Amino acid sequence: MRRRKLFFHRGLCLLLLTAAPLPAAEWGGNYPDHIWQGTTAAFNNPRWLFAAGAVAGLSAWDRDLQAAHPQLMPAGLARFGKYYGFGTNYLAGSLFILTDGLGGWPMSRRERLDSWQSFSEAYAANVAATAVLKLATHRLRPDGSGHDSFPSGHASASACVAAHLQRRYGAAAGLPAAAAALITGASRLQHERHWLSDVLAGALLGGLIGDGFGQLERSSGRNQQAQTRWQVDLLLIF
Repeated sequence: MRRRKLFFHRGLCLLLLTAAPLPAAEWGGNYPDHIWQGTTAAFNNPRWLFAAGAVAGLSAWDRDLQAAHPQLMPAGLARFGKYYGFGTNYLAGSLFILTDGLGGWPMSRRERLDSWQSFSEAYAANVAATAVLKLATHRLRPDGSGHDSFPSGHASASACVAAHLQRRYGAAAGLPAAAAALITGASRLQHERHWLSDVLAGALLGGLIGDGFGQLERSSGRNQQAQTRWQVDLLLIF
């Protein structure tokens, strides 16, 4: 049963990620350019280097923190973090955007679909970047369950959603998403699925990518020609 639920959950997220660009208008230029421009915008600020250095320094406390078996929240809240960070954050962000922020940010159909495309591109780029780093670092998880600990995918995805919503809609949308991201990151420590530096690095990576694509969406002029780019999205996911 659990395997079937997991398959359905991943399949639904994959469907949404690949379908999002289909009806949406371009910002200008072609789709691969968007990925390059969004990623460039994410890492254009040199301050991320200082943040990365801080994460590397904090890694010295990884084992001390894990040895303490921290109980950072009630079990129910930790369970929420576990499931929210595993694609549910993308579904929640998509629902927020496609309902005009639950009615609080009225947009035209064209703007709504453009915003969803931007959000989906950011999420796909973040999934790809996280997967590459996991393969490159091959770090063992604290519970010994696998060599894919760094960075935390739950933390990076949740931070990506929060940063994008913050950039696009402001604090009214960004702060609740940031709170959910914080719970998600803490739950990964409590469940001993990640080291502290894994969570912090994931949050940094996702936050940079989500904000970078959000900047691009808000500042770029969009043309009115819809194009189909699902093949590139599919490649980015894997």
